[in-house]
Amino acid sequence: MNPALVKYINDLLSRGYSREQITQALLRAGYHKDIIDQYLYQLHPKHALFSIKIVMGIVLISVGILIAGFVYLNYYQKNNVMPVEISLSISQPEYQSGHVKFTATFSSLTKSKEKITAGFSYFISNSDGETILRKSELISFETESSKSFAVDMPENIEDGAYTLNASLTYRGKSVSAIRTINVKSNQVKPIDKKQDGISNNPIQIQPVEDKSCDDLNVCTTDSLSENQCVHEQIIPCCGNSLCEKGEENICSKDCIQAKNLPTRDELFSKSRELSQSSPSEAAEYCRQLFIIQDRNNCFNEIAQASKNKKYCSMVDSTYSQERCIITLAKELSIPDYCDDMKTTQSRDSCYVDFILLGDYTLCDKLVDEHLRETCRLLG
Repeated sequence: MNPALVKYINDLLSRGYSREQITQALLRAGYHKDIIDQYLYQLHPKHALFSIKIVMGIVLISVGILIAGFVYLNYYQKNNVMPVEISLSISQPEYQSGHVKFTATFSSLTKSKEKITAGFSYFISNSDGETILRKSELISFETESSKSFAVDMPENIEDGAYTLNASLTYRGKSVSAIRTINVKSNQVKPIDKKQDGISNNPIQIQPVEDKSCDDLNVCTTDSLSENQCVHEQIIPCCGNSLCEKGEENICSKDCIQAKNLPTRDELFSKSRELSQSSPSEAAEYCRQLFIIQDRNNCFNEIAQASKNKKYCSMVDSTYSQERCIITLAKELSIPDYCDDMKTTQSRDSCYVDFILLGDYTLCDKLVDEHLRETCRLLG
């Protein structure tokens, strides 16, 4: 038996839905009535049609169907749901200026022109297998359809190889596609101004500092790129109380102070040790971490360990805050946490994760009209 269908039927029965309501919902989702009756009988015999009166009613209905055979056959041929096989392909993702762009193609491998509404989800992981981004949505198509995606990657993402995993789910069956993303920061090329008579040496073009993006951190280069502030870490940086490689002889201040300060690993260790018993004290250790990404990861760990979303708000990045809240919402099964998303796209994506698990009561919370109508049809 299909585990997803079994869970769906059991959930609806436990919530008080009648056999007729469940049957109608599954018919709209594309399941055949014979399959629905079989599952209802095997899971909950009390819902099966086995009383004498009902059996007699079935006989009478069957006689009526035989009398109107021609009409019935035409109707059956038009509405009989044939098995549908689906496929998914992903174009080679391209990384540029903090965004990953790719195109997904969804196809039906059968001749049926039945409209398919399937769940599409994808996540991006780093070389260590850690998920850094995850999104889900509903996709509708008949024979074939393509959709382009532009995904904002996390701030201060490091160069390297990342993996895009995508899956398409329909009637309990899933197909997947995997692609590699090569993330490489845009390099500023030197130019030779010899022809201008200025210098015979290559000149490195430096980004123009934008005062509105100043994070008051002397160890970051602040600039404005595509209307977004970019803060690039300067490593090594004299004055950050960290004795970094290459600073031993040129920044004695950092290296002397560093001997009396806890290391990055020690701060993480103390934070993790206290994250459940005393999360507020653990947060103090997070604040001592110098690198922004380290602080964000530290607060996120406290939020997950303490099951308290207030520590997500301490994360210094809208994207990382939302990832923190979504992870906590799923773990605690609290869809109301999705209300804290700052953008409508993120809120819809958060709700879709719960809807794909069968909670169609969230359909009306979706802002995107297409997603909302599709969700109502499924529910």
